[in-house]
Formats: sequence, structure tokens, C-alpha cells
Amino acid sequence: MPYSDILLSTTWTANDLASLINNIMSASHDAAWTTWTPTLGAGGAMTFTGTSIRIASFIRIGKLVMCRLRVDGNLGGTANAVVTATLPVTPVTVAGGFTSWLAGAVFNNGIIESATIELVPATNLGNWRRYNGAVYTLATAAIAGTFLYEGV
Repeated sequence: MPYSDILLSTTWTANDLASLINNIMSASHDAAWTTWTPTLGAGGAMTFTGTSIRIASFIRIGKLVMCRLRVDGNLGGTANAVVTATLPVTPVTVAGGFTSWLAGAVFNNGIIESATIELVPATNLGNWRRYNGAVYTLATAAIAGTFLYEGV
């Protein structure tokens, strides 16, 4: 299937999408990974300190933004359900004020868990939430994700 048809079709396959992404990411295009330094935080009175940014890079092609982020650190204060990182490009706003919920991962008290990443255009934040919505354990932690979104 031609690449332009993949974007317009409702019947594309996983192979079509993989081919499109491979073409976009090939060396024959001008897009290149750019690093950014996210501002890190947490919800409520919880803190995310002693952080080490393992990777924070993104590519922007038109309005499409692809990010890779991994940050390690320590959670303290009063336990909360959210760890935050600023995004490299402000996401578009849709109904309800959120862009989308994306898949990510967290390292919580020695256990790797799936997570959701809530993109909030009003604050330009990605909010990492544990898969079950529970508060984090105050201990060594990490947030991670490779995700796509539409930027303004």
C-alpha cells in the first residue's frame, strides 16, 4: 500500500504501519533525534529527586512528535499517583483538555509495571500513572516510554 494511502485508510495492517514508520525513520529523511531536558516532578506533596535522565529525545515531522524518555530517581514526601515530565512539544488540546492516554512503564519499588501516560496540553506535562491508578511506593523509581502524539 502506498504510504499516503496508509494514513488515509481504515484498513491498514500492522505491516503497512511498520513500513511507513521505517520509511519515516530512514536516513534518507531530514528528521533527526533531538534531545530535550524535561522538568521532572510529582503530584501533590510527593517529590521525584536524585533524578538521572537516561534518554530524552524526540523527532518532529510536521505535527507528529515521537518521544523516547527514561528517567530514574527517588520518590519521597507524601505518596501520590502521578510522576510528571514536561514534553518537548506542547500537545494539541482535544475535548476534556487531554490529548490522549498512552502506554508507558514505571519502576515502582523494585517492580516494573505498565503505566499510562496522560498528556496535558494546558501544562505541557506527561503524567505517568501506574496501571492500576494506585499511589506510588516511596522508593527508587523510574518512568519510561516511547510514544507518539500530535503537537501544536
